[in-house]
Amino acid sequence: MKYKIIAAIPVRDGGWIIGKTLSVLETFCDKIIIVNDNSTDNTKEVCAAFGKTEWHDRAQHDWKKREEGLQRQELMDFVSPHNPDYILFLDCDEIPTPSFLNFMKNIDESVNLWSLRFINLYEDERHYRIDSFITPRGLSINWDPFKGNGWRKWALMKYDPSQKYTYDITCERGPVGKLHPAPGNTKQPHKKTEDFYIIHYGKIGEDFKSGEKNIMYAHQDNYVGRGSVEERIRHHVDARGESAKILKECPDEWFWRL
Repeated sequence: MKYKIIAAIPVRDGGWIIGKTLSVLETFCDKIIIVNDNSTDNTKEVCAAFGKTEWHDRAQHDWKKREEGLQRQELMDFVSPHNPDYILFLDCDEIPTPSFLNFMKNIDESVNLWSLRFINLYEDERHYRIDSFITPRGLSINWDPFKGNGWRKWALMKYDPSQKYTYDITCERGPVGKLHPAPGNTKQPHKKTEDFYIIHYGKIGEDFKSGEKNIMYAHQDNYVGRGSVEERIRHHVDARGESAKILKECPDEWFWRL
């Protein structure tokens, strides 16, 4: 790789998946910065098996207090001393498709930030959702990544060592700015690409399948005043729309052969 690439990953209890993520990132990243938010599983032991990881622990705090903006700022501050050419902002359950390598060979260096399409795996590692529906409370939900307002993330940033990158550290839960997960003051120009995607494994994790994640999110929503725990659990259950789901098989080229 002709560019110095640093991956920036916040994590909490990601031991079930982060090994898969790191095995891919180690093939092209110079360093992988991990900021651990009070994990209680084997995440640290898994990460220690990979030579390019740099581990940082966050201060202890109430788990219902998400501190997403502050965590992102801490992560950015740990990345900056490495002076990378590019930063890849990922969660521990997100893996770029292999076409990322060809994209980087021919990247437009004038662009400072890239928006990537986000693919939610569902039920297993070979399928993703493509349905859309309206919840009982009138909320429009679109799971199809290639139609309408399909999920995207501003996840690949060209690093400028002369700039001080900042997040809104008052943000507790949810996007920390319109450029999530990149810093909100990333300079223009910004651009979308379809040359590679992010594959998201989170929806096939046991905590999502069991509904445990709905409860966690509901408590965090309640903490910031978005409604009662019961109301927010119902919101997250409705947004999942299990009875409406339509799955499509993933093409082989989305996955790495390591």
